[in-house]
Amino acid sequence: MASNQMGGILNQRGQVDEAIQHWQKALQIRPQYLPAQNNLAWVLATNPDPSLRNGGKAIQLALQANQFTGGTNLLILRTLAAAYAGAGQFTNALMTAGQALQLAATEQNMTMIKSLQAQMKLYESGQPLHMPAN
Repeated sequence: MASNQMGGILNQRGQVDEAIQHWQKALQIRPQYLPAQNNLAWVLATNPDPSLRNGGKAIQLALQANQFTGGTNLLILRTLAAAYAGAGQFTNALMTAGQALQLAATEQNMTMIKSLQAQMKLYESGQPLHMPAN
């Protein structure tokens, strides 16, 4: 979907406000469009700019996507964990990141395993994940 792709391009360029608008537009057109749900939830959960973060909305989007996939999508589980942490729900963040870690291990995805282990250390210490700005 073009709006989702444009959101990704704008996000990479550091134009996060505009990226958010494009992902929201994509979801207005197709409310269950998983890539846009996940991208928007990730940015709302992990953006270093507090004015752009929205943990509650990130949880809502990631939960919807996770329910749609039956909890079997590694990227969506990672996003849901980050969303929980962004909202201060570290117990839920750790539980969800643990599910993602099990899935990553099953898939033998070493990059994701390392990433999730690092995220879980943050969550264990009561810190959310904030990705550096592009």
